[in-house]
Amino acid sequence: MWEVEPWGQEASTVQLAVIATILANTNAKKGSKKFKPKDFMPKAPEGADYGRLSPDQIKKRFEAIAEKFEEKERTAAARARGSRKR
Repeated sequence: MWEVEPWGQEASTVQLAVIATILANTNAKKGSKKFKPKDFMPKAPEGADYGRLSPDQIKKRFEAIAEKFEEKERTAAARARGSRKR
């Protein structure tokens, strides 16, 4: 999925970490350590490389996303044609 939607899961993880931080700090005992979003962020798998993407890598990812959308559009159009024949 990362090849098609590289930002979706990471953005969701950050959002959930912020919510978890708010809940944890709201329910924490007075004077206890304040939590930060990074306390709720999963660690990257060992050996994972999340470095910057080259322009060619970015282009390939956008092309993959565009292909998926085009495929869905073709499928929807074919279904619409099929339902009109009935």
